[in-house]
Amino acid sequence: MVRMASKKGAASIVPRSPRRGVQFADADQSLTDAALSEVARSFWAKSGGQGSEMWLSLAQHLMDASDVAAVLFDEYAAPEVRSLMASVWDGNEARARSMLRFLAGVHDVGKASAAFSSQVPSLASFLSDFGVDVPHWKDLPDRKSLPHGFLSYFALVDAIEDGGGARGRATQWAALVAVHHGRYPNPSAMDKARRVLLLVEGRQQQSVWSKGRRELIEWMARRTGVVLNSSEPSELPRLPIAVASAYGALIVMADWLASNEEFFPLFLRDSRGESMSPSAQIQRVRGGMGRAQMPRPLRIEDGAPVDIEASYRRRFSWGEDTHPTKAQLRAVAIAETEDPDLMIVEAPPGSGKTELAFSVAERMVRMRGLQGVMIALPTQATTNAMFERAETWLSNLLGDEPQRLGIHLAHGKNDLNEEFVRLLAKDSAPLEVLDEEEGTSGLFANRWMAARWRSTLSPVVIGTIDQVLLAALKSRHVLMRHLGLLGKVVILDEVHAADAYMEIYLESALAWLGAFGVPVVLLSATLPSARRQALIAAYRRGRTGEEAGEMKELEGDIGYPVLTILKDKGTNIRSEVVRDEGEETRKVIRPLEAGDEGLADFIDSRLASGGCAVVIRNTVGDAQRTYDAMLQRFGEESTTLLHSRFLACDRAQRDEQMLALFGKGSSRRPKKHVVVATQVIEQSLDVDFDLMITDPAPMDLVLQRIGRLHR
Repeated sequence: MVRMASKKGAASIVPRSPRRGVQFADADQSLTDAALSEVARSFWAKSGGQGSEMWLSLAQHLMDASDVAAVLFDEYAAPEVRSLMASVWDGNEARARSMLRFLAGVHDVGKASAAFSSQVPSLASFLSDFGVDVPHWKDLPDRKSLPHGFLSYFALVDAIEDGGGARGRATQWAALVAVHHGRYPNPSAMDKARRVLLLVEGRQQQSVWSKGRRELIEWMARRTGVVLNSSEPSELPRLPIAVASAYGALIVMADWLASNEEFFPLFLRDSRGESMSPSAQIQRVRGGMGRAQMPRPLRIEDGAPVDIEASYRRRFSWGEDTHPTKAQLRAVAIAETEDPDLMIVEAPPGSGKTELAFSVAERMVRMRGLQGVMIALPTQATTNAMFERAETWLSNLLGDEPQRLGIHLAHGKNDLNEEFVRLLAKDSAPLEVLDEEEGTSGLFANRWMAARWRSTLSPVVIGTIDQVLLAALKSRHVLMRHLGLLGKVVILDEVHAADAYMEIYLESALAWLGAFGVPVVLLSATLPSARRQALIAAYRRGRTGEEAGEMKELEGDIGYPVLTILKDKGTNIRSEVVRDEGEETRKVIRPLEAGDEGLADFIDSRLASGGCAVVIRNTVGDAQRTYDAMLQRFGEESTTLLHSRFLACDRAQRDEQMLALFGKGSSRRPKKHVVVATQVIEQSLDVDFDLMITDPAPMDLVLQRIGRLHR
């Protein structure tokens, strides 16, 4: 279609013969809203509120969103994500970037409508100057059935189809703009919206509103180098779900950033009609993104081959007398030589599975060009403990690769974690400056990414397992959760702790991760054969699109400790026993029949020369009663109670105390102390005791508890 100017600059549309497909040309970076008619420049997108003199034109918001999308593609999206988006364009990343800019630049064209414009009469009056009759919002009773995202979808489908594109493919790509408010279009809701559209605006191709939407789409197409009308027999490619998730999520992210008035301020209404110069637009976007402080992907450069043992020692600040286990060495070697999609690590608690996973993740990030790491754990307490361990690893890593790196603690009570709050305060530091105070190099927590639906967007995320499971649920803005996992290595700790309900969600999440090609490392003390096979089958189903079938190589006892590998895009499975020479594989468990008084006598006798003991009870009530008995025997200074019913602030303080007193390398370890706890102490808290007494529990949990001894 070709726009021709008419009286007062209003737009009129002259149809031309339809041609086929979508092509690409050089983007016209100098094209601003000055190229639009005065009517098109008078549509509004943002209002400063009741009585405010501030506004933002629709054209300006679309320019902002399009240019922000370009920055996100260039600086935020990992190379792996860019390659995924370009896969439908024969690997051409320039085309993928242009299409992203175009889609972000038309996501809100539906605001050029009677239903939207009527919401603020004072802004609707801008259109009245050009003879456009804008009804009052009270005269449109079905206005809410016509959301502007749906109108953007309708307009884009029509524009692509009029250019000769097939409607089926047009609807696939246009759905990416309809989803920018969090949900894919519902067919029945879309049908109702079309009926309301005809009632509100009349015949779509004849209304001033549809002409305005088409003008904005064609303007943005020229600005981004997308050719809607082409004589070449090209067609829009099929849009796989993984590719759609990447495009859709980055469009939403660009819209959210461009809609943030702190980053992209509104203008005075008196500025209506004034156009932004190309250089001023560049400065506006550069300034807005600078204020947003968007973290860039984790960069790990290729270098000379590194001795694996020396690498462990440097990353985790080990002394010369500490050596990696066979499992730790083999896992890294496998990551470097076989590039697995999925690795399951089964090894005793306290054997260094966390350090193994970090080291494997580091290799995967470097080799695949990934953005960062997502680490998920069962509880908030274990997540807090892992956050500190991850900080140590990343700080040592950044010593070799100086950069500013975004990190996030993803759970509902992260504001009680003092270290995370401190990193959050660093968000205001200049991007060019690396803060080397207290050994944290360039680690910081981004405030914008700390908001709802954005908790997994930072390059490094340590969170509770629900942050991963939610990516498998049909929920609002699930695309943002997908984006938070795309381009990362996902580490899932304590997978044996999943109950029957969580297992279903976990398998669904693994299928999604497989579909996205996201590498996954699963850590467990031990897994039954059937459970191991179910986890691999779920990931493999997503990776290959087919059911896994039999896995005879994983049936029965495959050995312990063991690494199980899925590689070659889900087609090759193998396992490898990684037992250290002389490693003890049997534990002797002795029953103790005694009440609390007898228990106190037993502990007192065993700690006669000093030492630290832990008593694990299965219920809070039992733990409280046992604690009272220990308190009377050993005194307040030598006794601690830990369970899940403390206030969140008190619980956080006690978790910190556990790590300070009984953690690795503690300089405050007491000569004699008794901790009475529930199951909260058994997972991921890197603590070490000399003596343990535990209630009966399932064998996998008993093994987990034993891992708190002599770490």
